[in-house]
Amino acid sequence: MSAHPRFSLKAGGLPIASELAVAALLILCASLSACSATTPESAATSTTPSTTVPVSTRSEPTQAGGNALDLPTTTEVRLSTPTTIPSSLNLPGFSSSIDLQKCELTVTIANSAIGFGQNSAALNDAGAQALGVLAVELAQATEALVVGHTSTEGESENNQLLSEARAQAVADALAIGAPHVIFQVRGAGETQPLLSPETTEEERSQNRRVVVQATIEAAVCS
Repeated sequence: MSAHPRFSLKAGGLPIASELAVAALLILCASLSACSATTPESAATSTTPSTTVPVSTRSEPTQAGGNALDLPTTTEVRLSTPTTIPSSLNLPGFSSSIDLQKCELTVTIANSAIGFGQNSAALNDAGAQALGVLAVELAQATEALVVGHTSTEGESENNQLLSEARAQAVADALAIGAPHVIFQVRGAGETQPLLSPETTEEERSQNRRVVVQATIEAAVCS
């Protein structure tokens, strides 16, 4: 009785048919792994959620042409009190200054600018008109001090009286245009010269003057 044919064995001990089946499975697994494989870049893309970062924007005002406006960094503050000398006080023989720390407007007037002659306290027409302009500028004032000065020529006592009379004449003229201002009048005589010693008529004429010092009412003063 003949024996049934047997499968031949390899060195590993498995039948040839079994080896073929294992090889087929390996090939199938290799193809499936290749399909599911992904590159690092694609993996990072697929696993990382996409986020949107809000950007804060601010619309700038533009002109008609579309360019951004050059806006000022400070706001102009308008003051009721001028910080510069009014052009109306640029009169011949008038010298003015403003001290905002003391709230004072100081105007020095040469005697020749308002018509004071030798040993006289009488204003001429041009002098009265010029003082009328100054009175308008005293609209912000609450009170004013008017001081008369003379040169050293002549007697000291007469110079004292003359300086007082000239200061009073100026205060009276200012009160016409600024009746609300309280005026104080003083005479300094020859005790406060601008130039000393005075040896020429030009130097003496500079010492002959009337000074108006007005207190200005304004919140800007400290």
